[in-house]
Amino acid sequence: MADAPQVAYEDAHPEVYQREAGLEHQQAPQNPEVHAYYGKADAYEEHVPVRATPTILGIRRRNFWILAVIAAVIVAATISGSVGGAMAVRDSGSKADQVVQQTPTPTSAQPIPTSSPTGTSAAPASSGSATSSKYVPILASAVPLIDISCPSSSSPPLKSFNGKQYACTENRNIVGNDITGISAYSLQQCIDACSTMNTRDGKKCAAVTIGPDLAHAYEINNGANCWLKEKSSPTISYTVNDVGGTIAILAG
Repeated sequence: MADAPQVAYEDAHPEVYQREAGLEHQQAPQNPEVHAYYGKADAYEEHVPVRATPTILGIRRRNFWILAVIAAVIVAATISGSVGGAMAVRDSGSKADQVVQQTPTPTSAQPIPTSSPTGTSAAPASSGSATSSKYVPILASAVPLIDISCPSSSSPPLKSFNGKQYACTENRNIVGNDITGISAYSLQQCIDACSTMNTRDGKKCAAVTIGPDLAHAYEINNGANCWLKEKSSPTISYTVNDVGGTIAILAG
């Protein structure tokens, strides 16, 4: 054993020191790995929450009020137009009613009065009734009989419009001496025609003869039932269908 080489140690506790295969606790610190990302820059930006826009019924508040104002204007215009149209229709309707009320309404034909004629002519219609309506007489062909009675003894004498008096006799007729004939609805109208002729042309009419059958005379007797006479005689008894005629002789 003495021939074997000996290893001499300077220290009883040798230290292990390796230069190349360094231990972990002896290695120098290394830089950490840096991984670069080449994408969009804003992908990693901090997310900032967006402030919610206030709405009314799902519509932005500003737009809602604009629409509300427009709708109010349209409604106001519609109401104004409706009210104006209604007032115009009402005014036109009231004007039409005024025109209708002011327009004279023709009255229906009135029957011929059957009262005995008086000595005075018929009184003229009042101004109020004359302006409100117009009288439309019945056609002579539609009047079968008229009253040609002489005034009673207790009534005033028979006079024409100008005060001329006539002597009246029933159921008589003056033969011949005709001047002209007319359609008369009453004895008064017949003697008025006689006095009118005398006023315009001098004394030519001396008497009248009138028959009660106006429609019959109108159709077959030249449209006349009243005849103006230039003489008051001769006279005869006169009846038609048991209805007598009447003569009226101008007095004086």
